[in-house]
Amino acid sequence: MVNTHGINLFDKSQGFRKFCCKIRKTDILVRALAGKKGWFTGLRVEQTVTRIKTPIIDWDRNNNMYKFSLQANLLEREVLGKFESPSIPYNSLLKQGYQSLVYAPCSRPISPEDDFRTGCLWWEEPESRDYGLYVKKI
Repeated sequence: MVNTHGINLFDKSQGFRKFCCKIRKTDILVRALAGKKGWFTGLRVEQTVTRIKTPIIDWDRNNNMYKFSLQANLLEREVLGKFESPSIPYNSLLKQGYQSLVYAPCSRPISPEDDFRTGCLWWEEPESRDYGLYVKKI
């Protein structure tokens, strides 16, 4: 992909961005889930308009298994409050302003007053900022 289209093909068009996400995220997830019966996500209903109806337990038709979103109904402050416990590990980039991570070229730190999703895929409209991992087949 990089040899053919360059390292930052994601900013050429939404089609190229989706292709880049497929290669760098979705295909990797499919391989990681092979042989599993379910997987856990960090999706929360408050995150975006596309996640408002996120169920706690769902059937992932893309991967033919259960998908668990145990934090679906928690607020950001509730989730972040859990990180105050020394027994719960978290990504150290959180304290550097990265509130939502994709991969390096598509993630950037944000200020506390920004919506947490503005740090990734910032050039796209909010309703199209998903990366292919959670998009349902129709």
